[in-house]
Amino acid sequence: MKYSLRSLIRFSIRDLFWLLTSAAVLTTWWVDRSRLAQEIESQKREQLEEAKRMYKEAVRMTAEAQAVINSLPTSSAPAPNP
Repeated sequence: MKYSLRSLIRFSIRDLFWLLTSAAVLTTWWVDRSRLAQEIESQKREQLEEAKRMYKEAVRMTAEAQAVINSLPTSSAPAPNP
């Protein structure tokens, strides 16, 4: 079956409708995926900042605990027995 150029270029309204619908669905999907990717990146940044804050707090608490341990007497004598 031989096709002429004219018969290949003819589109019906139904063909144009399907083309428009496909383009709209793909564009909507792409916009949604882009928004979702930005939201994930934002959440990752927030989690990283929270982890940094928690790490600094843990370091501070460790230093405080070490200071308390160092302030305790370092006697090697046994505890008194009442």
